[in-house]
Amino acid sequence: MGPARAERAQTGAAAGPARAQRAPTNTVLASLTARELEVLTQVAAGRTNQEIAAQLFISDRTVGVHVSHILAKLQVRSRVQATAVLLRNRVQS
Repeated sequence: MGPARAERAQTGAAAGPARAQRAPTNTVLASLTARELEVLTQVAAGRTNQEIAAQLFISDRTVGVHVSHILAKLQVRSRVQATAVLLRNRVQS
């Protein structure tokens, strides 16, 4: 990791703009990045990793990494449980 990237990682500067678009911090979903929230929304719609990858213009493997991070952050074991967390904590519009 280069010095600039390491500094951004320590200060959280890289996550600033992405986090500004998230749900309010009073929900369990606040721990997710904007991209993870996008992926979780696609998971909740019943899409496969391959379908999500095509939709978001990222690789299947990257989707899998996002899903793994989502499951860990939400402390759940399955995509179904993660979907339930999303539905219970979604900000109503």
